[in-house]
Amino acid sequence: MQNKLNKISRFSFIIWALCAVLVVGMFLYTIGFRGELLNETSSTLSLIIIGLLGFCVLAFLSGTFFLTWNLLLGESKSKYLVKGLLAFFIQVIFPFYYLCSIISSYFKLKPKFKDKRHLNFLSGLFVFLPIWLVGYFLMFKSIQELAGLGAEFAPVMASESMAPTIPGGTGYRYYDYKNIWYRLNSPKKYQFKHGDIISFSTPNTRKIIADNNLENYNFIKRVIALPGDKVMITGGIVFLNGKPLDEPYTLEANKTTTGDIIDKDKKILAKGFLYECEEIIVPDKSMFVLGDNRQNSDDSRIIGFVGFDDVTVYFPFEEQKIEYYEGVNRFKHDEKWRTEGNFDESTINQALEHCE
Repeated sequence: MQNKLNKISRFSFIIWALCAVLVVGMFLYTIGFRGELLNETSSTLSLIIIGLLGFCVLAFLSGTFFLTWNLLLGESKSKYLVKGLLAFFIQVIFPFYYLCSIISSYFKLKPKFKDKRHLNFLSGLFVFLPIWLVGYFLMFKSIQELAGLGAEFAPVMASESMAPTIPGGTGYRYYDYKNIWYRLNSPKKYQFKHGDIISFSTPNTRKIIADNNLENYNFIKRVIALPGDKVMITGGIVFLNGKPLDEPYTLEANKTTTGDIIDKDKKILAKGFLYECEEIIVPDKSMFVLGDNRQNSDDSRIIGFVGFDDVTVYFPFEEQKIEYYEGVNRFKHDEKWRTEGNFDESTINQALEHCE
């Protein structure tokens, strides 16, 4: 029985190693040769990588399971199924049990240098245990990275378009939108909400980046309106579905202007997508986005709607109010938001009268 378990375990670890090599190769091909991030590459290539990773994980778990079962059997020639079931339940914590057992055996018997038990102790402590623990760690991190399920951190260098929430020289926590649920077209994929912060790439943003020779630049904006919402801007106020939108996160209250971008010589630098008093309806699978620094942001007022499929990462609105650390740096994005209201009734009426 033990010989069979040894063979199965050894075969599983060989498959694991081969899959790991293929995953690394595909990863290098995607990043190095194609110059794409995993959340930006084709669905087919992503599914291949995720499939290989899944097979790799299954092979690793199979190898550790049968190895645990084999070690539990020891010299015993009975109760195979009972110990197999036990191996399944203690598989994850077995390395610690194994470490304790070899340490206990070593100090109890005090073997000589050439004794087999001495070699077992050294190999278990410095070879077997580290490989096992590193395998679990890499398995967890690989799944998290390639499946896009964990939170990451992105630095923001010089841009002030999202101040005061994300000033230049800081950064923000994000999640991959095009993660495994997106790839599988599952209803579990993230559902955008008002107030979320997203990073995205559209034909219009790529043109702006190319025209201004911007390198390593990403568009980061706040979701203001979702499919079916009606948006109108007048008197510096954003009206969402006919009601003024309270926006404590903006750098200045009631400063949302519209129209063409004009330089000091009255030359049009960019045509406006939305003009004063114009009401638009957000189409299906699209969003209307704005920067928090309304006086210094190229957003939907210029670039138009952002499609769901244009989004690369997102930062949920509710998490923007939670304190967290990135290394030694503390972040709480709502600290400089205003607490008082943006407007009173007279301000609203004055803005609406401008459209009559």
